[in-house]
Amino acid sequence: PVAYLDQLGLENGVDADYIDELNMVLGNRLVTHPAPFEQNYELVKERKLDALMDITPKPEREEFFEFTTPYLKTPHVIIGRTNASYYNSEEELNNKVVALERGYYNVTLFRTKYPGVTVREYESTSLALDAVSRGEADAYAGNRAVATYLIESELLTNLQLQGRMKKAPVILSVGVRKDWPMLAAIFDKAISSIPYEKTRAIRQKWLGGGSRKRSRSKSLLSKKCG
Repeated sequence: PVAYLDQLGLENGVDADYIDELNMVLGNRLVTHPAPFEQNYELVKERKLDALMDITPKPEREEFFEFTTPYLKTPHVIIGRTNASYYNSEEELNNKVVALERGYYNVTLFRTKYPGVTVREYESTSLALDAVSRGEADAYAGNRAVATYLIESELLTNLQLQGRMKKAPVILSVGVRKDWPMLAAIFDKAISSIPYEKTRAIRQKWLGGGSRKRSRSKSLLSKKCG
């Protein structure tokens, strides 16, 4: 629910609503450029786009990005079936089959730190959760926001939120092209100026089961500011 295009091609999710709020502060100067994360990541690195939503600050990215204060933090959790075992931690998944998204860091994490866990990879979070629902896997481990959203929207009623993983929460910031630190400062001020009631409403809407209908398209990624 963080950033996606719906069936009508409209931009939806947490990022889209945050950009709505930021544009109210910044005079509608943000123009969006929806595209796969990897593509826009490279465009900001090359300074062909100005900023990128939905990016986690990492040391290896600091050469190319100025990061704002995080606007969203989401823990990693374990998802299991309601009529099966309850898993409180990664250790309790030993000798179990865990469904994970192909290419995600959690695959490496479980194979290196928890070799007793059998990892089964799937092309998407939706398919991984479906495997648990059907009994093909014992549990799923990953982003709580994404998992709880899909459980509700895809009516996976036999799945439940279980233990919280030891892995640090996902932290999402705005990544600004490295040569524009002033723009990062502007984003910081704009983010901090959004009233708590507004940010709480966004989190509740997308992460807490609220209404998710949008009347118009807004943004996943910021392109021009100025």
